[in-house]
Amino acid sequence: LPRPSTCIYIAGHEVDAYWPDARLAVEFDGEAFHRTTRAFHEDRRRDRRLAALGIQVNRVTWPDLSDGAGLAAELEAIRAQRLPMVRAAS
Repeated sequence: LPRPSTCIYIAGHEVDAYWPDARLAVEFDGEAFHRTTRAFHEDRRRDRRLAALGIQVNRVTWPDLSDGAGLAAELEAIRAQRLPMVRAAS
């Protein structure tokens, strides 16, 4: 899995990790910042805004990080599926 751009802004929204070639974003959802009802709704609104730009957002939790190799394999599979679609749309 190539190294993503990290902590970047896209359309005014900070994204934790981003692979621009696949228009793929990852958000790390820790309880400290994402457990309130307000944060929950804001996250979904932001995901829809990024989706409207053709960016797929995948949310990752701390337990997901316990299997780093498995998570990396899943993200690489998602990225591999998106690459042809993004290239065709360009």
